Order: sequence, then C-alpha cells, then structure tokens
Amino acid sequence: MRPAAAGATDVKLEPKHYPVAREPASRLLIAVRQCGQDPRGHHALGLLHAILQAVWVQDRNIADVDTLVALCEETGLPGAGLEPARLMAAAQGDAVGEQFARDTRAAVQHDVFGVPMWVLDGERFWGQDRLDFLAERLAGLPAPADRG
Repeated sequence: MRPAAAGATDVKLEPKHYPVAREPASRLLIAVRQCGQDPRGHHALGLLHAILQAVWVQDRNIADVDTLVALCEETGLPGAGLEPARLMAAAQGDAVGEQFARDTRAAVQHDVFGVPMWVLDGERFWGQDRLDFLAERLAGLPAPADRG
C-alpha cells in the first residue's frame, strides 16, 4: 500500500513548486556525498528525504538557495560538521558539476524516470512503496517473474 494511501503523509498531488529545477538540490546532494564526512551516505539520504518532503508535502521551492540551506540545517548537517555555506559553495564547483553529468548519464542509461528509484541487476524499483520489493531482492529472493 502506498504510504499516502495509508495516511502516513499528506502528499500534495499538485505541489506549488512543481515542476521545479532539480539541479540545485541534486548538486547539493552530490556535495554532501563528496564532502568526505558521510562515508555511509546517511546524511545524504536524510537530506534527500527532506528535499522530497519539501516538494511533495511542504510546498517548498527546492530550487531556492535559502530553502536548501534551511533543509541542511533542519536535517542536522551543521551538527555533523557539514556547514551549509561550505556545501552550497562546493555544489557550484567543477567536481560536483562533473559528477552531476556522470550521474545524469547513468540515470539515462538505466532508464531512470523518477525519484526515488533504485536499480539492482537491471531491475528498477521506483517509489518509496517499492522498498519492500528491493529488500526482498537484496535478501536473495527471486524476482516476481522468476517466482512462478
């Protein structure tokens, strides 16, 4: 069952700031990944969740720098040594731009059409409500077509 249908969240079907320029938020996430202080990706995943909530629940504009800085602060990045101003500066740098281009090429190559999406052995899992299926595959269970 989808989380919104289960009453877990109040998703806005027509958010005020959608469609939105995704590059500023994407580059910020890459800057967090590249900072060297998030080896397991926990901070990046927390920020990604906050960014998705900002668009789909809170009607916030993720193309706005002040909104992105606020999301960094709200997710506790400064307390983890990840200062929003430093992250925002890094997000504008060449290293992040090059990674953004590589990530975009990989997404196109794997037919990624939305967020969140995970690709495992060529199988796409799109949406938070597909995490159980991804967990099954990671646990070694066969794909649905193979369960016969």
